[in-house]
Amino acid sequence: MAAQRELAGLISGTAGTGSARISPQQAAAEKYALAPIEAIVAGPDGTTQIETRDITGANRDLAVALIHGGEDTVAEASGSW
Repeated sequence: MAAQRELAGLISGTAGTGSARISPQQAAAEKYALAPIEAIVAGPDGTTQIETRDITGANRDLAVALIHGGEDTVAEASGSW
């Protein structure tokens, strides 16, 4: 939820009002880690094609939480194991 609020703040231009600011290093890490990935996929007849894959949903939320707060942030958000 915190990651979603932060992203909403970045998009709306209200980042930092009631949410933690992110460092330029965190922003760069997030941009790099969440960039679309082009993968070469083999077809059944020996041909190949390029597919673009995006990190979405819970995987994206997890990546953002790890970038912004490290492992402890994820443990706090999901409860103790």
